[in-house]
Amino acid sequence: MQIRNLKVAFRTYGGRVQALDLHRLDVRPGEILGLVGETGSGKSMTALSILRLLDRKAEVQSGEIIFQGEDLLKKTEVEMRTIRGRRITMVFQDPMSSLNPVFPVGEPLVRIIAAHEKVSFRAARQRAIDMLALVRLPSPEKVLSAYPHELSGGMRQRVMIAMALSSNPDLLLADEPTTALDVTIQAQILRLIEELRAHINASIVFITHNLGVVARIADRVAVMYAGDVVEIGSTADIFRNPGHPYTALLLQAIPRLGQKRGTLPVIEGTVPVVTHPQPGCYFYPRCPVRIERCRVERPEAKDLGDGHWVACWKQDGRLPPDNSEGNGEV
Repeated sequence: MQIRNLKVAFRTYGGRVQALDLHRLDVRPGEILGLVGETGSGKSMTALSILRLLDRKAEVQSGEIIFQGEDLLKKTEVEMRTIRGRRITMVFQDPMSSLNPVFPVGEPLVRIIAAHEKVSFRAARQRAIDMLALVRLPSPEKVLSAYPHELSGGMRQRVMIAMALSSNPDLLLADEPTTALDVTIQAQILRLIEELRAHINASIVFITHNLGVVARIADRVAVMYAGDVVEIGSTADIFRNPGHPYTALLLQAIPRLGQKRGTLPVIEGTVPVVTHPQPGCYFYPRCPVRIERCRVERPEAKDLGDGHWVACWKQDGRLPPDNSEGNGEV
């Protein structure tokens, strides 16, 4: 999949808010791409734009979302229904809000399989049981008849993963699927996703704000800020040699064993709400290494080699010496 120059805005009482101004994002066949950034940076909005599940107040102003040679933005809603849930699927952050509390979890799973696979109810039910077994749920026949409140958070998330994978999709969008889970269950879900990636040979976009999760599971990392990707590259490259100051600051903010109390660095300020597009870099007000050019001219992404792209005029990710030791100042 390739996304090019995607602009999405929302109509609000305070004016038009630019939610996405995404210049470039590629997802390679069979890879796990980690999409990271602060809350409000546009990660979930990117996933919803791919699936064409945007709010009525949203407006796609321009751009292309090319999936297997087809522009999803030119598809009709009827055509998108044949893609959504079959060729592209999504796992949401909170499974409790995605599962209907008055129906057993097996009912939507069986209906999804019957609708997309065009098989009988009996065949769909057996396929549902097989999928629940695939995601390591004990007694899948019993789980099929269980209600959401009867399952633990980890079990509900496994059910959602089973639903997403039941049609053997080519692309899976996972929107912070482990955030609401404790550390032990989180590790199990991550291990499961890694195993299933090899089983179904699908590409996965793993959306998260947890860089520790990204380091474990992702082949490549895309860092988002204010609706655009400011850096993308292999996980090893991003962690060892960040090319954007925002990426470097995010990495500095990761808690580490042995770190002194009260010394955790922070990035002052918040992701801006873009009501009026600015000519310069959106990270300019928070950047510790900004220069005058950053204020007046928006940087274009440039290839540093080996598929490592950075949208920054400095392109080295170096921070002032007083920040390199993590003293909490930015």
